[in-house]
Amino acid sequence: QHHATALPIPLFATAFDERSADRLFNLHVPAIKLASGALTDTVLQTHVAGLGIPIILSTGGGTDADIDRAVQTITKRHKQLALLYCVAAYPLEPKDANLRCILTMRTRYPELVIGYSSHSPGLMLSLIAAAFGASILEQHFTLNRASKGTDHAFSLEPKGLATLCDDLRKLQVVMTMNKKADANMWWIIIGAVIALVVLIVLMVIFTTKSSRLEGGLLDCQSKGGTCDTEPACTAKSGTISRAFDCNQGETII
Repeated sequence: QHHATALPIPLFATAFDERSADRLFNLHVPAIKLASGALTDTVLQTHVAGLGIPIILSTGGGTDADIDRAVQTITKRHKQLALLYCVAAYPLEPKDANLRCILTMRTRYPELVIGYSSHSPGLMLSLIAAAFGASILEQHFTLNRASKGTDHAFSLEPKGLATLCDDLRKLQVVMTMNKKADANMWWIIIGAVIALVVLIVLMVIFTTKSSRLEGGLLDCQSKGGTCDTEPACTAKSGTISRAFDCNQGETII
């Protein structure tokens, strides 16, 4: 803990029971993690929430009803809750990841922080999760992936963790549009919409005028008139003389 403070890196841990939670609280940790196994443990949730510090809760293997109940239990006492989407598979195969659940959780719990707990080797799923809006990433870490134990094989070694952190910083730049560019983009969109409206109006006017001109001209020509030499076509029908303006598409008299 002293070493982490000197770096500085926030140090906290998972509490699997009330006694562990109390011990962590006495160490003045900035948050307490609750594993997926605690998703239905309302007693532990109530106790940890009563300590008044932020809680990070994994949701692997849980249903919507399980998550809703846990959120309600904890937020009755305080609102400093983060939910981590994860799949209870070790290791997680890409075909089972269903990372779009992050988007669903962000919509379902807009007032909460949504993150992702990865049980998958490599960096890809964590980067996709970040692109989907995960604000917290939990990544298993080891000094040697060849070590014995279930977690080591899909954990990241120091070099891999450093690469992930670097890629996440690049992703943040890629996903963020600066305010000036954003404002310019809106002006471009507004200008394009105005130009489209003007074009549609001109097309309507042109089409209407052409139809009137064609109709008037045919009517005039049917009565023996012509527009070949004069700007006005004059035709006589019975005792009535009518003049049609060939340029404006309007009957004069």
